[in-house]
Amino acid sequence: MSSQTMSDPASAPRAPTPLAAPWLHGAGATILIAMGFFWLGWGYGYVPKLWPIASTQTGLGFGLGWMVVYAATIVLLVTAIRAWRKDHARLRIAAVPGAELWRRNSQSFRRITMFEGIGCGLVVVLALTLHRPDLMAAGISLVVGLHFLPLGRLFRMPIYYGAGAAVVVGDLLCVALFSGPAVTVAVGIATGAIFWITAIRMLLHRQGLARELGSGIDEAAQVSFRAAPRKE
Repeated sequence: MSSQTMSDPASAPRAPTPLAAPWLHGAGATILIAMGFFWLGWGYGYVPKLWPIASTQTGLGFGLGWMVVYAATIVLLVTAIRAWRKDHARLRIAAVPGAELWRRNSQSFRRITMFEGIGCGLVVVLALTLHRPDLMAAGISLVVGLHFLPLGRLFRMPIYYGAGAAVVVGDLLCVALFSGPAVTVAVGIATGAIFWITAIRMLLHRQGLARELGSGIDEAAQVSFRAAPRKE
């Protein structure tokens, strides 16, 4: 009985169904957009520590930068959420339960996010203990970047490999080229930009996947509707 449990295919990570691919891209893009906003805000918020706001003109320019970040975040989030909702409706038409998409790999996903949280916590403790708060953002970003590598394998999404590798390389370059608050500024802006670029790529790829799958699902829905008994 124990050998049967160990070899149970339901307990092993499984690739998402093709119908789930657009949904996963939309969900991932939505999360990356929110993460990108966090990192851009962290980096951009440290800019006054490098260049103090000494005039009204400088303050207006800094405020305008925040407005651009907020506006871009809203546009990207609205686009991603609308795509995500469309994909969710498409799955319902195809009779694919949303819970099934997460149940297949939920255990592995929780394990990955747990190790990510532990790693980020250790970075904070080490940065404070060693009196190197300037490296806190780089360390946390490094952990976040590394956690995308197992996510790419789990969800069979190679784009996560590229995002994770780009974040790790960006962190190392920022630490090597800058010092003090400039590290936080560079890491925040670089990591946030990578996340947003990856999110946009995922939305574009999701659009192509949805277009390929959409016609087949629509035809299946029409056949099901025509085959259903009609009330006189």
